[in-house]
Amino acid sequence: MGEILQIQHKLLVNHRVEVRNFDEGLLGSWHSGTVIACENEFRRIRYDHLLRDDDSGKCVIECVRTPEVNGTSGSYCRGWIRPLPPKIDLKSWNLEYGHCVDVFHKDAWWEGVVFDHESGSQERIIFLPDMEVEIKANRSNLRITQEWDAFNGSWKPRGEWLFLKIIEKEEKPLMVSIKQIWYDVRAKTTFSYLKDWTSPFHDVWRELVIEAIADNFKLSVEEFVQNLDTEMRENGSKTEVCDINLASSSQKRKSCKKMRTYAGQPTEYNSASLSHGISDGSQTEAQEIKKRKRKSNIASVVSRLPTKKKSNAVSRRVSRSLRRVHPGVVPPFSKCEPQNVLSWLIDNNKFLPKSKVHYRGRENDCQIAEGRVTRYGITCSCCQDTFSLSSFEAHAGNKCNRPSANIYLEDGRSLLKCQMQLKYDIDAAEEACQVEINQSIANDDICASCHEGGSIIMCDGCPSSFHTACLGLESVPCGDWFCPSCCCKICGGGKLKRDTEDFYNSVMKCHQCERISHTRCVKLESLTPKGVWFCDSSCEQIYLGLQEQLQKPVPVGKDNLTWTLLKNKNSKHCHQDPSMIEESTEIFSKLNVAVRVMHECFHPFKNMRTGNDLVEDIIFNRRSEQHHVNYEGFYTILLEKNEELITVATVRVLGKEVAEVPLVATRYSYRQRGMCHTLMNELEKLGRSE
Repeated sequence: MGEILQIQHKLLVNHRVEVRNFDEGLLGSWHSGTVIACENEFRRIRYDHLLRDDDSGKCVIECVRTPEVNGTSGSYCRGWIRPLPPKIDLKSWNLEYGHCVDVFHKDAWWEGVVFDHESGSQERIIFLPDMEVEIKANRSNLRITQEWDAFNGSWKPRGEWLFLKIIEKEEKPLMVSIKQIWYDVRAKTTFSYLKDWTSPFHDVWRELVIEAIADNFKLSVEEFVQNLDTEMRENGSKTEVCDINLASSSQKRKSCKKMRTYAGQPTEYNSASLSHGISDGSQTEAQEIKKRKRKSNIASVVSRLPTKKKSNAVSRRVSRSLRRVHPGVVPPFSKCEPQNVLSWLIDNNKFLPKSKVHYRGRENDCQIAEGRVTRYGITCSCCQDTFSLSSFEAHAGNKCNRPSANIYLEDGRSLLKCQMQLKYDIDAAEEACQVEINQSIANDDICASCHEGGSIIMCDGCPSSFHTACLGLESVPCGDWFCPSCCCKICGGGKLKRDTEDFYNSVMKCHQCERISHTRCVKLESLTPKGVWFCDSSCEQIYLGLQEQLQKPVPVGKDNLTWTLLKNKNSKHCHQDPSMIEESTEIFSKLNVAVRVMHECFHPFKNMRTGNDLVEDIIFNRRSEQHHVNYEGFYTILLEKNEELITVATVRVLGKEVAEVPLVATRYSYRQRGMCHTLMNELEKLGRSE
């Protein structure tokens, strides 16, 4: 009887408590408050931080039904209300991968799991299973997750997440990310037996995990076979179709060996039609493949010099692009999350998925429409349809073409303000770790054209080096020698000096093709430079045509596809003009999404001189006085569907006849659907119009 009376008098008036929120956008968060009234199984709580909708005071939950207060809840249920958990000193905890922790974020404690292996780091990655999102958190904002036993009033740490422990013990290969497996497990109907991600039922968890891994493996194999069949047809190989049930055991073994080869596992299989199959004993093939990999680069430098003697024919080698990411692991069609500005902001913790937003009119500053933000767009509260940013603006009955500036979060920040905050954070981080390029740095030890070593000649005007054969030369020139990029476009002479008052050797650079010329040669040609200088009228026409097309989405086809040309704008050159700063911020956001798509398709490649990511250098057209690391002339092309980025390419127009397109990336789920073809067609149309 004494125990029953003790249970019934838990969480009384003025007791400090935490309440779990079930609203969209706040799932899995515990908010502190005070009990202001209680009756049987009901409690009335005034929150410490949550405010009423009209901001008139602290929000009050009218009633909270709390069966766990009477000791009736299951041990694995988190409940709705509990006392404040006791403090645990984190110094004695390593916080290893998979450990359950709470993150203090936006005045609440969010239940999550450590999702990295950096035990000694002060900043950790935490996955929130309820919200299905990752956030970065400082160790000082973490606490050990504890479960409250309402019957005896005791607390105990939750420990590790059972889902991750089961995956670590599985021997089957994971064809997708662990997060994707969690999404699939949660979507299965049998997940209802677990009731919650904190469930301790090991056998049910294991059955669900094995089923999800098998499903993804099957989808990946089907995708691989389809791509392999396409590749073999393109290479001229015949594909024989037969009933799989009639296949002989030798055919099955052969197919198995192909699959093992593609996965990078040891095999003796060797096929002339399958480029990925490598015999263990074939050292020649392995060396040849390594040699091809060494030739991989972003853009081949093609240059020729006039010679008095005819040189021997030099074979033209096609430079390959950056190494693609995980060629054997292709995400299934329906598994890729969208890449857009909203997903970029969510992944960088500017707001959480399902956060409330509303569209506010500029004229009377009143709220016109409201919804919840997701990675896919904004889900309208009135019709439950999901819209892109511009579509949501149109749905609200406005045509300002400034959706990011007019869509606001509950905390008063606009989506544009969130983009500005993130841009400021990124710029500050880059400035803190910026590497100064030594202007007197030694020459390259590999050829700038073929990226091979050997006997090379070095330019006396820049760090570039070349093979004589790659330049079409039969012998090493005597005296000072300058590569084509360091020679005057008009007279062909070298010894060009930038930032000098010496008129005879000073140079000017064309604002479009970036070729340089002696100032004296420009004067002799009667091309008097005024402000931005172009070497001829065709370069000026090309430049003006590209500028006219910037940031203007062009409808393509029938599937709401748009083609957009972008070029990064340095905010330092905006002269504190608010409209220009906002415009540069929106461009910066789009370009960061483009970088994410590139990194999804290619392994990051660090510039050995600057330490910068080469893809970022090109997309953000970063400038350098050294021409071989100067990407100022690049533009970025986006192919989007309802503001979701599908294909991205980089282009640099080098004159009336040549355009360089070193990088083209299409997301996995849209490949083999003609997206790259569509993008290039529009680029060719633009070139013809100029």
